[in-house]
Amino acid sequence: MMALKHVSMLTLLTIFAQLDSAKAGDSNTATENHAVIEGPSIETNDQALAAIEPAQEPQSNLHAVVTEPMPEAQSNLHAAVTEPMPEAQTNLRPALKKTASGKVHWGYTGATGPENWGDLSVDYDMCKIGREQSPIDLKKNVNLIKNPFSVDYKKTPLDIVDNGHTIKQTVQGENILTYEGEDYTLLQFHYHTSSEHTVEGRSYPMEVHLVHQNKRGGYLVVGLLVEPGEENEVFSKIIQANKNNSSGGADIDLNALYKKANETYHYLGSFTIPPCTEGVEWFVVKHPIRLSKQQIKFLSNIHPHNNRPVQEYLSY
Repeated sequence: MMALKHVSMLTLLTIFAQLDSAKAGDSNTATENHAVIEGPSIETNDQALAAIEPAQEPQSNLHAVVTEPMPEAQSNLHAAVTEPMPEAQTNLRPALKKTASGKVHWGYTGATGPENWGDLSVDYDMCKIGREQSPIDLKKNVNLIKNPFSVDYKKTPLDIVDNGHTIKQTVQGENILTYEGEDYTLLQFHYHTSSEHTVEGRSYPMEVHLVHQNKRGGYLVVGLLVEPGEENEVFSKIIQANKNNSSGGADIDLNALYKKANETYHYLGSFTIPPCTEGVEWFVVKHPIRLSKQQIKFLSNIHPHNNRPVQEYLSY
């Protein structure tokens, strides 16, 4: 402590001596001394002020980072949210089983049943949006005409196939139906159980369709309603061939199916299976043909309820 006090007193004496000397000197020396003492202090203050002022350029850069648009990677993320889904995601049609021919499978029950045909494929849209769809409920004596066509069928060999929906008999040769002076060639016939067309709401246990086509590509279908009765010779041969799992060996005479075809209901309709193509000339024979109960039962058991329900006919 004594040493510290000694040093302090010595320092004070030195300062006082310097002050006295400054007073005795000329004014130029005093000025120089002031510059030496004050000059460095002013320079140091300017540097300190500069040190605490905000850095302008770094702040501008930060603002640019905020206001400039997002880089490409971020923009792509925004686009991924706002852009529409690809076609594969927006397609709501179910991925359904296709047949060997590449067509979408359809049936008579469940998700592939008649009420859903129009949603199974764009090719089947007419099943849903058509205005002249078949079958329909026929009204007695409405659009009923006599002897509308003539037929010239030849005996044809059996050529039956079970296509999964019905038993179809493909017809060979020149089997001609003539309507309004135009010839239609018989392509095939098949059956539905129970009947697709109804008459004043009455349904029949079975219906046979004979499908014809003219040279212009137009279709004409004759519908034969079936009621129980005596055994039918044509269908006896078809049933026997089915039992034997064979498709040949006998000829059938289809003229026998037209014995009571002098009166028919006529309207312009469609196929009763997908794709439900419209523009089909329909003739539903008024008087039913007959098959025995055993024949009807046998065919019904193979493909039960393979009939499309009656449609609302918007042009009838």
